Amino acid sequence: MHSQEIGNAQLSQIIQRLMSEGQFSEARKILIKNVAEQPDAALQLAHLEGLILIKQGKSAEAIKVFRAVLSAEPRFIPSRNILAQVLYRSGSSEAALYHARILVSSLPESDARQFYQAMIAQAGQEKPFGFSGSFAFLPSTNVNRGTDQTTIKLGDLAFDIDDASRKKSGIGLSLSGAAYRKYMLSDRLTLTTTASVAVQKYLETAQFDGAVTAVDAKLTRRYLKGFVSAKVFASYGWSGWEPNVVQWGAKINSEHDIHKTVRLGAQASIRRNDYVELDYKDGYLLNLEMSARKQFDQRLSIRLSADFSLEKTQRKHLDYIEYGAGIFATKEWKRGWITTLDLNASKRAYDGNYPGMNEARSDVTFRINPTIRNRNFSIKGITPVLSYTYTQQASNVPFFDYSSHDITLQLTKNF
Repeated sequence: MHSQEIGNAQLSQIIQRLMSEGQFSEARKILIKNVAEQPDAALQLAHLEGLILIKQGKSAEAIKVFRAVLSAEPRFIPSRNILAQVLYRSGSSEAALYHARILVSSLPESDARQFYQAMIAQAGQEKPFGFSGSFAFLPSTNVNRGTDQTTIKLGDLAFDIDDASRKKSGIGLSLSGAAYRKYMLSDRLTLTTTASVAVQKYLETAQFDGAVTAVDAKLTRRYLKGFVSAKVFASYGWSGWEPNVVQWGAKINSEHDIHKTVRLGAQASIRRNDYVELDYKDGYLLNLEMSARKQFDQRLSIRLSADFSLEKTQRKHLDYIEYGAGIFATKEWKRGWITTLDLNASKRAYDGNYPGMNEARSDVTFRINPTIRNRNFSIKGITPVLSYTYTQQASNVPFFDYSSHDITLQLTKNF
């Protein structure tokens, strides 16, 4: 700070002493008396208010003050310095790193500059770009989600189910990779672009093979108690190695802490489907979801969710609304073991009468999916995750009754 009445160092010492003694009003008076005639007086006074808020344990309010100072004058180093530290202590590491990089380029060689250099160096896992690859082994008792019945009745008519449409077991392999690039537009605004490809191959048939390439761009605005994001995406899929569908759309997502252990979430997405050959399936899919997550301690969290979907195609009997509910639990055990349990139930009601019937199709689906991994175990940086999924679907159209047991062993490496 600059002063016409007393020296800079002496003024700083006086202010620091008064602050440590809790004499905030006196600190304000001393600062006003010494900087009132200076061009940056308002910035210095606002900076002091931020320091007072920190002393009072009001970090969230202090962050707002320091950001307001930097919005008025980005070169006001004292506020950027304190803001970076408060953000880092509050867990907003990305925002803190944004300011740390600016400070490293602005500060002369000093202990403070070295501190921020070390902060940046320790954040290697938060690098602005990266690549991940995974391989999965996919044995399933019902690859095609087919019925195990040999004959079904639709109305008064009976139909034999041919072998191609009946339940088939199989073993699949998948290989996928994704690359991302992150751009810090400000300490609260991030743009992330991603490109990915995934290929799936079954050992005894090409009927269920496929591949998907996808790209997306997501803009995320973070604040102290959560975030809001908006994403646009597009993908191209192959089925049986033949071009199948082009999809594109948008998604918005938000999460907010209403308590230090409770976070609420909401998301909405819309996706356009454009099939290469099956034009009657062209249309769109709308999805809405609400969720609440409770962190019981450092090792256990439970998330409850409810969702609604609406799909429109070129055929009424394929249009539907779906609503569902789920519970997802994560538990960390001793020695680095982590388990998750995902339970989900949904009801899907179609619009038009199913062909050959005098009523619309209606499905009820239940799914259970536990997983297990160990955070301390990896093979040359490759982390294995083992999961099991049981799916049971009941339908008033017997052709769509099925059950399935699926096991996935996934190996993932981040670069």
